[in-house]
Amino acid sequence: MRLTIAVPLIALAVGFSSAQSMQQAESTGVKWQKVDQICGDVELAAPTKKTIVVNGKKETRLYVTQFRNAELTLYRGAATDKACCGSGVALAQTQSGRFGHFEFSGVQRGLYWLAVRKGSFSGAIPLQLTDDFSPKWCHSPSTDRGFIVDAQPPTVETRIH
Repeated sequence: MRLTIAVPLIALAVGFSSAQSMQQAESTGVKWQKVDQICGDVELAAPTKKTIVVNGKKETRLYVTQFRNAELTLYRGAATDKACCGSGVALAQTQSGRFGHFEFSGVQRGLYWLAVRKGSFSGAIPLQLTDDFSPKWCHSPSTDRGFIVDAQPPTVETRIH
């Protein structure tokens, strides 16, 4: 009987600790972006304008601006963080592809910083990963994630097609 009571109490304590940690994270002023996977496309907030000719008429269309060939570094985050990375050791590094696509595999739920650098640009997105890595979810053709690194604050948009 003691074991039956102890298991729910342990789960309750772990849940309380996790909720307390998230409240503490919000109180530091960092806006942790919830995301189910750390994979998707690095984007810039300003759209790319392209002029095309349709039936003899010029049209200007707006497209997502992919941040290609950027260096991405993943760091462990903490509820007490006020800014990215500090003296933290990088967990993983990669480079975005020609359409801004990137992926960090094997990452487990928790708090992370995604640091993005290219040329003179440097930015970071605070992430709260809600699920462990799943190749199926990362490569799903019906869902994509846009990591908008230069937005204020940086944001993550999950788009379902």
